[in-house]
Amino acid sequence: MKILFVLALIFLTFSVQASNGSGRDIGNGGGAIVCRDSQSNVTYAQVYDIWEYRALADNEQNNLSADELIQRAVTRAAKLNPWFHKLLVAELATVSQGIQQQLASDEGIALNVVLDSKHITMPLRCPNDSTRRPQYEQVVNYLNDGRILVDTEIYQALSPKSLAAIHLHEAIYKILRDVRGDADSSEARRLNAYLLSSCPDETLIANMQEVLENSKLSVPTIVKQELDSEIFAAVKNSDFELAFFLFSRNINLYGETRGPSLAATSFARNELLNLLQSKIQSNDYDGLRELFARKNAALPLVDGVLLGKAFSFVATSYISFLRPHQVCAPRPDRRNEVTCETERNHTEKKKLLAMAKFLTSAPSNKMEFPSFWIELPKNAMDADAITPLMFAALTGDSELTNYFLHSTIESNHPEFLNYTATLDGKQQSARGFAHKYASFFERWRLGKLFKSYGIAQ
Repeated sequence: MKILFVLALIFLTFSVQASNGSGRDIGNGGGAIVCRDSQSNVTYAQVYDIWEYRALADNEQNNLSADELIQRAVTRAAKLNPWFHKLLVAELATVSQGIQQQLASDEGIALNVVLDSKHITMPLRCPNDSTRRPQYEQVVNYLNDGRILVDTEIYQALSPKSLAAIHLHEAIYKILRDVRGDADSSEARRLNAYLLSSCPDETLIANMQEVLENSKLSVPTIVKQELDSEIFAAVKNSDFELAFFLFSRNINLYGETRGPSLAATSFARNELLNLLQSKIQSNDYDGLRELFARKNAALPLVDGVLLGKAFSFVATSYISFLRPHQVCAPRPDRRNEVTCETERNHTEKKKLLAMAKFLTSAPSNKMEFPSFWIELPKNAMDADAITPLMFAALTGDSELTNYFLHSTIESNHPEFLNYTATLDGKQQSARGFAHKYASFFERWRLGKLFKSYGIAQ
């Protein structure tokens, strides 16, 4: 008994080792339903995927070559999932090369059945001979080391549609093994059959979505990865329409609304804001008008938030002139320089005020009032920040002041008038600040504006 037990244990150990080794080496293959005559010659062969999904049969495909059928499947994949299509094209090239190398070698080999199909049904009789039962046999074995082995006898007996199916099967199954670790070919066969069929796009979409779920090729995962890279590329080329279209588009085919990551969206918006600021600095009114006129579908490319930030840039630049400036000592040989410096500041302030009025009257979109908040350096006027109303009062422009008062009331943000900033070591509200500084320009007009809006001075 002890001897028998030891022998059994040794046999079991070797069996497990052999099984483990074969699991690493046998690869992953595509099979076919094969009928043979009494001399074991192949009389009929059909790739199992086609028989398994025989309800999808399309008689119109009978006159197409294998290459035409593959191309049709690849084209459908491109339309429905471009990321899967990219991998499919590359893998099909690898499969075709491997199969052609095997055929060119003139080495006739037979393949053992790879136990990864998990199929549970077979036709009862051979289609070409009702007296015989068909067998499931291996046509191709795609080894884990990259080699592709082919049973040439069965392969050469396949119809054009079966030839297309076996190439697609190997490519699809390899992709699914890579992207989600499939251990059997059941899902690969399903996707293969639907890609080869002439079923409606909606049916193929549903099956493709199910097969690719929880993989690197699922829609939620891919959209973020691929759209991000496309957005960065579009922004790099200054194609903001494309960038904004990409991060706002819907993946409608899948019935899902997805978008890229927040990083890509923010990057595109910040780069567009930088472009706006560069045109503001160069007083490029025509360039700004062109940007304001451009659309992302039906929406303005420069929306209210971006417009508000662009205005904040103008206001911050304007207020910077109120900081103490180093004045050159009067010297005869430098008198003109001092005069020119003072004149330059005055000219720049006039330009910035004109730009501010241009932005507030931009026809493309109404600025979102909360976006008017202007973040300033800590040392600017000893204030942490300043509101548009403060800015308008500093410019002494009653029209601009009226615009911001109106916007404050209309946007239901009267609290902005009570926003406080530290000025000369004291807390002052936007309302009090405006009234104080307007006294240098048009105090009575500002007071009139406050009164017309029912605002206490």
